[in-house]
Amino acid sequence: MNIRAFRQTGPRGFTIIELLVVLAIIAMLVAMIMPSYKNVRIHAQIIVCQTNMRQLNLANMSYCMDHERRLPRPNSNYADDSPSFKKRGWLYYVPEMKNHRKFNGPEDVMTGALWQYLYGGVNIEPESKEATRAVSLYRCPSHDGPYPDNAQQLTSYCMNRLVIMGGGHDELNEWWTWRLTDFRPRDVIYWEADENAGGGYWNDGTNYPYEGNGLTGRHITGGQVANADGSTEWLHYDEYWNEVMPRPPVKPTRLWCIPHDPNGYPG
Repeated sequence: MNIRAFRQTGPRGFTIIELLVVLAIIAMLVAMIMPSYKNVRIHAQIIVCQTNMRQLNLANMSYCMDHERRLPRPNSNYADDSPSFKKRGWLYYVPEMKNHRKFNGPEDVMTGALWQYLYGGVNIEPESKEATRAVSLYRCPSHDGPYPDNAQQLTSYCMNRLVIMGGGHDELNEWWTWRLTDFRPRDVIYWEADENAGGGYWNDGTNYPYEGNGLTGRHITGGQVANADGSTEWLHYDEYWNEVMPRPPVKPTRLWCIPHDPNGYPG
């Protein structure tokens, strides 16, 4: 038998050079794919965040339908820390929270005004999958923990303080909110707050538009807002601040939006 001839006609293995070339090609493909994968992941998180805020905004509108079109109260320390004030805010209700203290964890949202309008709300078993899903609606998926001991334990979003009649400076006996129909369709009721703002801006469920760095920038260059007409949208960070500045505004803007006020601004 001609062994040399047999070896020449049999299958030939890869040389080290060929293997290195293949590995280099694979590395190049991975390098090309990874940025695309990262962008897909970022945009997927934006879509989920917008969906979450849309669900909260629909719950907000359902609440208004059941309460003479009035918006839920915005959870301000100014009111919540007063022993005489016993009104449920959009995000939580201190008297029903664990140990009557704020920020025990995400389950605190089950005490808020919007909860009963999400997936059956008060009829959901606290440990059920439905409850877990409903609680997750209060948070942007890219808002990662660990969270400080403030409202970030509960949510990624905040409510515009201007929903309170008088801009949030009314007497506490009722602290009436405006009716949803008092606002223009694209006035901003909720926005995705900046997670890097100081703790004082996360000490409750509401802010004025200029407080706490305003809108988050974690979604590339902007964040989500929820409007009075029930819509949600991604708003560029610069566009947000164009609606905030100058302060006080010369006319109402989407964020300085006190109804029936020539400037939309709290006096």
